[in-house]
Formats: sequence, structure tokens, C-alpha cells
Amino acid sequence: MLYLRRFICGAVVTGVLALSGLCQTPATAQDQEQQPAEPDTVALLEAAQAAQTSGEHQSATQLYEQALDRLLAAENTSAAAECARELMVCYNHCGDLTQAASFAERASELFLAAADPTGAAQVMTSWACLLRARNEYEQAAAAYNRALTLYANTNNTQGQASTELSLGVLADLRGDLDQAVQHFSQAQQLYHQDGDQASEALCHSNQAYALSRQYQYEEALAHYQECLVLYHDLGLTTELAEAHEQRGDTYEHLSDWSRAMADYNSAIVLLAEIGDTLKQADCHCCLGRVLLNIDSPTSARSHLEEAWRLYLELGKPAELEAILPDLEQALAVCDDQSAIERYRAQLDELKANRNESPAGY
Repeated sequence: MLYLRRFICGAVVTGVLALSGLCQTPATAQDQEQQPAEPDTVALLEAAQAAQTSGEHQSATQLYEQALDRLLAAENTSAAAECARELMVCYNHCGDLTQAASFAERASELFLAAADPTGAAQVMTSWACLLRARNEYEQAAAAYNRALTLYANTNNTQGQASTELSLGVLADLRGDLDQAVQHFSQAQQLYHQDGDQASEALCHSNQAYALSRQYQYEEALAHYQECLVLYHDLGLTTELAEAHEQRGDTYEHLSDWSRAMADYNSAIVLLAEIGDTLKQADCHCCLGRVLLNIDSPTSARSHLEEAWRLYLELGKPAELEAILPDLEQALAVCDDQSAIERYRAQLDELKANRNESPAGY
């Protein structure tokens, strides 16, 4: 069972909404002096925010547009830029990408007019993040690159690093692993320069995973070693366990069975500390598979049965079905047909119980 890497997008949370949790916030824009909005405009903005929060995005767009007209008339450019950014978000929720794109451009222009290039860059990363969620990869890449230029022009290292990381994720999604590795490498160097060790470690991990899928296992191992050292020093147990598991996968591809087992065992110890039962089961599966490959069916059985127990407790029929062939292989060598029948019956019972449960179980 190969572990699928979870990438992190280094984009921006804007305004009222956090863009459905899609993005993270890089360096904040420089605070801008701005005049307070008129009372009627404030009331419009508050009503728009309330509608937006409750999911009434069409109503929110109408209210925001009225507020935007008033803010522009009052030459309150910074507040108008923020308002235009919220219109981008609302129109995206309404499914009107043409209007969303129009307000993304307008918000960016207004932030630049307010002498806030970081705000303009954040709009572009937010827009790119929304496009990426809609699988509009080409347009998203163009928006990220515009943000990258703005961050570079203001020497915003954190913003550049975050955007390079996002471009790496995007390239990976498009299947361009060479470009993904280049962007992850650029992000890693920028995070190192900025002293952000956790993000630097993530970039090493992302590079390693992309390289392993290009069969460049030795280079991948070098990056896994870098991220393991950083995660260990930072005390990030979850990330450290994940890196051990992924490096174990890489060693397994190289048929370096002893190192693969050492990493899987290290991951299990760490996962036990944080109580991640599901990932412990995954690592026991990996150990069972390796032990079958080196003709140690008795030891393989021990790990596969532990994985079975954990998956059964968690109610995971798909995972149980996936490991059943390996478990049956180990049990057949051990000449334990009764155990095979018992495990099949347990799986059948779990599936039957789930089918009889109410919808949404």
C-alpha cells in the first residue's frame, strides 16, 4: 500500500471567508492607513458579510457591489480593494467565474493603487487557489506566477516561498514532476533563507515524494534524510512518522528490506505515541508485505494480523479486503485454514453490518 503524499498549498486566507480551508496565509500585507467608511457603507458591509457567512452569496454580491460603489466614491481605496476581493470569493461561490476573475483583477489593481503590492499578490494567490480547486490548472498557474512576481518585487521571501510551494503542488497535479521538483526546491531554499524550518522540511518531503515517482530513489532518500532531521529537531511527531513511512516505501522499492522495516517500525512507535491507529495499521501492512517478500511468513502473519485487528476495530472493510490476500498467503504457509475462514467471516459480517446500517453510517 503506497502512501499518497498530502501536499499543502501555500496560498492566502482572505477577508471574511477562509476559502473553504483551501489555503494558508503567507506574510501579511503592510498595514495601510485608510479612512473609516461612512455609517451607511459600514451597514452594507456588515449585511454583506452576514449573507456571505450564511451562504447567501448572491445577496452578498449585491450588497458588496453597493458598498464598493460607495467606497470608490469616497476614495477609500484600501477598503474598496478588500471589498472587491470579497466579491471575487462570492462570485466564485455563485459559479460565475467571469465575474470572479473580473473582481480578482479589480481588487489587485485597487491594492496596487493603495500602494499595497502584498495585498495585490494575496488576491492573485487567493484567485489561483480557487481556480486550482476547480481544476483550472493553466489559469491557476498564471495567477500564481503573477503573485510570485509581486512578492519578488517587494522582497517578500515568505510570500515567494509559499507561492513556489503552491506552483509545485499545481505542477504535480498536472503530472509535470520535473517542474514540481524545481518549484519545491525553490520554495525549500526560500524557506531556509527565511528560517522557516517546518516548511523547509515539508519541501524536502515533497521533493522526495516527487523524485521517488520518477524512480530517482537515491535523490529521494537524500531529501527524506533532510526532512527527518528537521522534523526530529522540531519535535513534530506526526510529520516525523509520515516521513519514516514514506522513506520505508522508498527503501522497499530498492528492495532494501532491512532499512524499509526499520523505518516502518520507527513510524509505528511514533504513531502509537500520537494515537494514530489507522496509520499504525498501514505500517503493519507494509511490514507484513516486506516479510513475505523475504520468506518470513510467520513474522509476516504477526504484523498482518495486527493490521487486521486494527482495521476491524476501526470498521474499515476496504482496507481489510486489500490485505486479505497477503494475510491468506501467510496463513496458507503456516497451514492455518481455520484462521483464513475466520477472517473471511469477520469481513463478511462487517460488510453485512454496514449494509444494514442507516445511511450516513
